[in-house]
Amino acid sequence: MMTPALELPSPSQWGWRKKPGGGWSINWTTLPEASKACRELLRCGCKNACKGRCKCQKAALQCTGLCQCSGQCSA
Repeated sequence: MMTPALELPSPSQWGWRKKPGGGWSINWTTLPEASKACRELLRCGCKNACKGRCKCQKAALQCTGLCQCSGQCSA
């Protein structure tokens, strides 16, 4: 009985990397960590006056509409 030879795509096209010594290892992602890449999604919990505790200002960012202060924090 003859078995057909399947033409399968290379694992390198589906998130795997060829190891130098042979075999394959998974390449989970090439994207940077979300917390570092999306710093603008940082939000503070300041209600009125920050008093120097604002997360946004510590990260050298301006407060946005995501913040509890609605962007009203001041240095």
